[in-house]
Amino acid sequence: MPEYLSPGVYIEEIERGPKPIEGVATSTAAFLGETQRGPQIPTLVTSHGEYLRQFGDIFSPDKYMPYAVKMFFDNGGRRCYVTRIVGGGAATAELPLSGLTIRANGPGSDYNKTWIRILPGSTKDKGGNAVGFRLRVDYWANAADVPTAAAGIATAPPPTISEDFNDLSVDPASTAYFAKRVNDGNSALIEVTATDPTVPVPLPAAADGQLPSVADGVAVIPPDYEVDAVDPGQRRGLRALELDAFRSVAVVYAPGALEDAAKLVVTHCENNRFRFAVVDAQANKANAAGINARNEIDDTKYGAFYYPWIYVSDPRSGIRKLVPPGGAVCGIYALTDTPAACSRPPPTR
Repeated sequence: MPEYLSPGVYIEEIERGPKPIEGVATSTAAFLGETQRGPQIPTLVTSHGEYLRQFGDIFSPDKYMPYAVKMFFDNGGRRCYVTRIVGGGAATAELPLSGLTIRANGPGSDYNKTWIRILPGSTKDKGGNAVGFRLRVDYWANAADVPTAAAGIATAPPPTISEDFNDLSVDPASTAYFAKRVNDGNSALIEVTATDPTVPVPLPAAADGQLPSVADGVAVIPPDYEVDAVDPGQRRGLRALELDAFRSVAVVYAPGALEDAAKLVVTHCENNRFRFAVVDAQANKANAAGINARNEIDDTKYGAFYYPWIYVSDPRSGIRKLVPPGGAVCGIYALTDTPAACSRPPPTR
């Protein structure tokens, strides 16, 4: 009961009956699928360019994640968690350099196109000695452009991605400490740790090297979309999306996924109760009358089935490319959920 401490007129709202159920925002989506490279933990991207930097470009004609993300942003999407799915047996490249271990931020052989250089930092002390070190990271999307030695970087074609971390410190208390400046997504390609964490890291000497080629793993199967682990940091796919850090996700989509993987997405949304699955028809379905969506993804209130596949212009070649429709659908979901997109100025006369 409210307490009134002074004379006056007060208005008290008395609730009558249950409150109406509020709609859940659909502006934040999570996409699950194979990418050229990138971390496996769900990573927020807010533009197609940011996706290209973190996860790479088109790399196979039957891998639809790059197309789906582009269509999402082209159709009004703004926030997308990309959840990379990797097959069993994939390894992560590591390179020891001057007391540091340079590790690719995701598994797969694509990181073999990355050169690492450790150089003296730009800032010098009174004696002219560098007070820190510099870490240069260069990546070429085209394997033929990758130099065979660090000395050839100057004459090689410009790298697709070039990162320059200057005046890094080996002092963990410093704001310029290398792990703070490079790790946790600050680099699109690598993470850096001390080779021996039990001893202080000396200022690294100049060195360079190429990340080694490693195994890509076997082909992705539906269970790879849902990898559980006791350590939350090791959960992958749908299990990772269950973590509290990703509670803003409202729409979940696996571009062109096989039927069993799509059913896992639907089950995830049913268990979550505040998420909605977008499911594509399977490829090469020409007869719309013969499609029974309820049989393909089970009867559910937490998902929608979309047919047919659509033609888009390939971002690299410009030719017509048949792709699943879900990426565009998720973008339209987000567009209609954005107030600014729904408001229109009055016509001018």
